[in-house]
Amino acid sequence: MPELMICADPDLYGPDDLRPAREGDAGIDLRSAMDVRLTGFELNARTGSPARTKLIDLGVKVAIPEGHVGLLVLRSSAAKAGYRLANSVGIIDAGYRGPVAALIDLPADTNLQRGDRICQLVVVPIPRLSITRVTDPADLGETERGDGGFGSTGKD
Repeated sequence: MPELMICADPDLYGPDDLRPAREGDAGIDLRSAMDVRLTGFELNARTGSPARTKLIDLGVKVAIPEGHVGLLVLRSSAAKAGYRLANSVGIIDAGYRGPVAALIDLPADTNLQRGDRICQLVVVPIPRLSITRVTDPADLGETERGDGGFGSTGKD
């Protein structure tokens, strides 16, 4: 069985943390390692636009097993509070050993506290692929869907 190694801030995570909450759950809850308070919107000094996107340290470093990837996703309770991951999903490659952090768009009047559970880490296997580059789209082969994109399957 592949092993996920986690080095965590002991003041943030207890001995029973950093494992799925229930048998069969996919994700491991991660906590904010910092307090963030927003009242209204601050302005980004460089762009002048509202600065509501914050890099939130999650108080862990990980060693994702080779052949796997860590997916950092928002907890549903954080999404209900109006939080959004700025990059939709965070990718943690197996070779990365630095701090795990989430770039989060926060709503106005946010009061995020150290210890709040905001993200989940899901580790999944990634297939090793042989990649063939082609120049003619016809070489990609035919499918029933073809090149139908957004909304192409219709509504029932």
